[in-house]
Amino acid sequence: MKSIVCLIILSLYTFSAMAYSEDDVVISDTIFGSSEQVAYIVTQNKGNIVVQLTTLDNKTILSMLRHGVTVFFDLKGKEKEDVSVTYPIQPVGISMKPEGNREDRRDAGFQTEAEINQMKAQIYTLITTDFPEEARLKFHDSNENFNVLLNGMGIAATYSYNQEANLLTYQLTIPERQIKEKSKIDLSKLMIGVQTAKPDKSKRGEGSEGLNSSMSSRGGGGRGNGQGGSGGRGGNRGGSRDGGQRPGGNSEKAPQGIDFWFEAHM
Repeated sequence: MKSIVCLIILSLYTFSAMAYSEDDVVISDTIFGSSEQVAYIVTQNKGNIVVQLTTLDNKTILSMLRHGVTVFFDLKGKEKEDVSVTYPIQPVGISMKPEGNREDRRDAGFQTEAEINQMKAQIYTLITTDFPEEARLKFHDSNENFNVLLNGMGIAATYSYNQEANLLTYQLTIPERQIKEKSKIDLSKLMIGVQTAKPDKSKRGEGSEGLNSSMSSRGGGGRGNGQGGSGGRGGNRGGSRDGGQRPGGNSEKAPQGIDFWFEAHM
């Protein structure tokens, strides 16, 4: 698995380092690495910060989709959770239990080929046809919900899924002005945190058994030590905080939560 993640990092880095914007302006900087089964790439482009997260891990994919992902931005490098974007903000209904007779699959375990293929099909259908569009921007004491496809904040967020490769990609684009308190922005100490959003306790039991659960909107979205690489700048400082299996869960069935920070100095 580690070798596969490294290959993803290298391929994504190569693409990003060579990427050009529509008006032929080269992306100015690239931060890349991996932590807790997630490969990340951060770039600057025309006053925006672009954060891209990818994973091949089944339980991590389920956690990101079911509970949403929160990306934190701390310009002072203190790992404070004062500024963040969470998407989606409502628990998404996706079944972790395959269809079929319970006796027939009693001894098969969760990771049978049929179950994995069924899960892949569900994920692809969810992301391409019926995925929520509402996200939340937290800026210190204020919270503002917005639509990821249409808003006046300049923020965009999408999920995409390669069913054949079982590769989930999440990309967040946010203007630098949205994460700063003062007129001048300094990214030299920027730390970025990634966390699986914790579901609302009042809604924790809702929509957890299948893809037919009601959603508020429709639309397609289409902490471990970080490791850097040559040619760009890696996030070399990470701090794992509660990432991975939650206490009391079944390691074969519980989603793999993520919770890490990395340096994104630009």
